Amino acid sequence: MYRKLQEFMNRNIVRRLTVLLIPAVCGIFILSFLAVSHMYSRDLIESIEAQTQYSVETASIHMDYCVEGIKNSLNNLSRNSSIRKMAGMDLGNIDYSEYLKHERNLKQAVNSAVYADKNLQDLVIVGNNGYQYEFLSSFYTDITETEWFGAYVDLEKKGFQYILPHDLDYYSKGKRPMYEQAVSVLLPIKEAGEILGYAIADIGIGRLIEMPEMADGAGNIKTYIVNQEMDFYYDVVDGTNHVCGEETFLSVFGDKRSDFVTVGNEFIAYSRMQSNGWYIVSVYEHDDIIRSVRNMQRIGGVMVWASCMLILCVSHLMSGYINRPVHELLERIQAVEMRDFRNVESDYKNQPGEIVLIRKRFEEMVQQIDELVNKVYLDEIYRKEMEYEQLVNQINPHFLYNVLQLIQSKAVLSENYEINDIVVALSKLLRYAMNNQAKIVTVEEECDYVSNYLLLYEQRYTGKFTYKIRLEGRAAQCRIMKFAIQPIVENCIKHGLRRQGGGSIRICAGVQEDMLRISVWDNGNGIPQERLENLKRYIRETSEKEESIGLRNVYQRLKLMYDGRAGMEIESEEGKYTKVIILIPAEACSEEK
Repeated sequence: MYRKLQEFMNRNIVRRLTVLLIPAVCGIFILSFLAVSHMYSRDLIESIEAQTQYSVETASIHMDYCVEGIKNSLNNLSRNSSIRKMAGMDLGNIDYSEYLKHERNLKQAVNSAVYADKNLQDLVIVGNNGYQYEFLSSFYTDITETEWFGAYVDLEKKGFQYILPHDLDYYSKGKRPMYEQAVSVLLPIKEAGEILGYAIADIGIGRLIEMPEMADGAGNIKTYIVNQEMDFYYDVVDGTNHVCGEETFLSVFGDKRSDFVTVGNEFIAYSRMQSNGWYIVSVYEHDDIIRSVRNMQRIGGVMVWASCMLILCVSHLMSGYINRPVHELLERIQAVEMRDFRNVESDYKNQPGEIVLIRKRFEEMVQQIDELVNKVYLDEIYRKEMEYEQLVNQINPHFLYNVLQLIQSKAVLSENYEINDIVVALSKLLRYAMNNQAKIVTVEEECDYVSNYLLLYEQRYTGKFTYKIRLEGRAAQCRIMKFAIQPIVENCIKHGLRRQGGGSIRICAGVQEDMLRISVWDNGNGIPQERLENLKRYIRETSEKEESIGLRNVYQRLKLMYDGRAGMEIESEEGKYTKVIILIPAEACSEEK
């Protein structure tokens, strides 16, 4: 394998550059691209980790700020005497003047707390005696009967309670909350250690969770809020609460207030709130980060591809710069091998110095050889070769023509005019075929040759076929390639006219619509449709086969000589006829080939 590669490279400079330079440079580009891609991916991941952890910590601090402010407001309200009075009085036996006074004080205290803290969305005072007051004044039911109150509130707990975001679907009239979900903070209203009711503050979810956008390329980040007991968590994206199970992010919480942990394919950043012990968690997958790298990889891939193409072009130009003078030198050497010792001037501009030196030394050597050959050998050898070639060219044709003329004379003297006609036709046939100088002939000359050819066949197969040749208008003087019609006529005789008598061949040439149209028609056996299709495909092939070589030869020569502008058509019907049509552009018929 290595030896074959060496042979392949050593054939010319272009291949050596192709095999050595292009793969090496392209390999460097690809390795550089992979290294840059790896560093970019690593830096991107580290950036996302840092920004995500910063975002989670920022959100945690913001929530702590909101909750701490509301805790102070609830603490003040729980100590208000009017609020305690309203939550603890017997509503079935009340002094209305006292009731109205305390309720007015309660409303004033609640309104002051709400207006003082912009994060408060609603504030509710609930008494165990059935009393309930809400700032927005639009509940349709007792808040203690709502689903979230029954599910999350511990009635025995005497300190602050924090309820994960829940739906505010119990508002029916009046002002409605700005946000459809809220986090609730509860503080019991106590008197002498006894719980009289609760002060409940709602923080709109939009006020509380102002999560900054994560780092670019982080993909689909999932954010959760987990309560202190870790028995419930809230999905910020879906806006739903869930019972904690075996979720991966629940197992990473440690003693640190905030941390960034990698578990399998997941990146998890969390931060614990100081105010209520809740956890804020952001989770995203490694694959989501890699997607952002792919854009850079695509751009880099295009750049690598473009660089490889540039290298290929540059190597081609370089090889041409080097190979062109070398190729000229090789052509000059081949010309000298063919005894061409003429002094050839070469343009040495923009050529490597070594090649210029070799070429100059070679030309000097050629001139010396030329002088020696001319002085000693060339004149005598050339003279003898010319005499020999002239002798050969004269003896063979002349000998044949003389013999045919002798036979013709004998036939005339014997009054055997049939033999005379045959000899004359054969003589014309040979003279036409042996004239190697004429590659292009007129249609008239080609048809005369075919006429003599048919005459000989007619003498052989007497009475089996007739023929007719018709030349229309200027078609006779149109120039075509030699032996364009005769192979088609030969096919007519061999493959078409095998019936007993009655066969006919018609040859017609004319110019129609700027095309020379030559048709050869016979009423022979015809060709079956399937075989006709195979024949049409066959003549267009270049592989060697055994049948209809003449037709394919004519078709291929037409294509080559007329640059694909000429063509051949075949029409046939089994048992009736076969027609072969040659089409040549009329303007090409007048060109000198």
